[in-house]
Amino acid sequence: MMDWTSFRGSLAIFALTLTLPLSPSAQAATSVYADTGGCNGLTPCYGTIQEAVNNAGGGTSTVYVFPGTWDESVDISLMGSSDGAQANLTLQAVDASGSPTVGGVTVSPAAGEAFFNSVDPFPFSLAVHGINVSSGSTDAIDIEGLTGDILITDMTATGATFDGIDIRSGGSIELRRVHADANGNDGIQIRTVDTGDVTITNSTANGNGTAGGGDGDGILIELHDGSISLQNVDAGSNEDDGIRIRPWSNYTLVAGPDQGLLIV
Repeated sequence: MMDWTSFRGSLAIFALTLTLPLSPSAQAATSVYADTGGCNGLTPCYGTIQEAVNNAGGGTSTVYVFPGTWDESVDISLMGSSDGAQANLTLQAVDASGSPTVGGVTVSPAAGEAFFNSVDPFPFSLAVHGINVSSGSTDAIDIEGLTGDILITDMTATGATFDGIDIRSGGSIELRRVHADANGNDGIQIRTVDTGDVTITNSTANGNGTAGGGDGDGILIELHDGSISLQNVDAGSNEDDGIRIRPWSNYTLVAGPDQGLLIV
């Protein structure tokens, strides 16, 4: 029997990788704002992130989220529901002036996921930039059944009762500068259901599995077809494995470590 303890050390992975942006929609973009204090005069301004998402529609819509800790569980599949227009969605943290920033925005509901989708499949792409997440009861992020691409940058997902980030997509999944540490189960769990690629760069998944019970990988990837690229990723001190790849069909490891990686 394989001694899995050999795979639980810290992993430092360095490689060159090519990333592609989300494909823009041909429709005009829509910008909306979420703030409890008036959005610095920017309009349209909504008092919750969910209200802003509901009113974001047409083209590639962006919800700009002002600083604060938001006790919300945001259903992204309600995007554009106020006017019936849905498209790709971007969630971006901003500072007090309304300029894009990293940090200062945390979505941490006492119950439910910070971001999830109730509609599956959801035929759009999602990008989240600079927003930190947690959950007092389940995954911090649980995105299931998007048919488009998912891009997450500059995020800390920590202290969730279950997984830090749990995403399943028919497209490509890319994480940049994401820190999924000290979560109850897995730090990052990724599943693709078609031919999407997985790219993770400059990220950490350390100290996960705090709920105990012998479960809790740093990063778990379940891949159908496509490629995996890991660049400068650290996944150590987890309850179970650092990085585990569980291929369903065919995949290509474009960039990864020479050791410390479990493929089952």
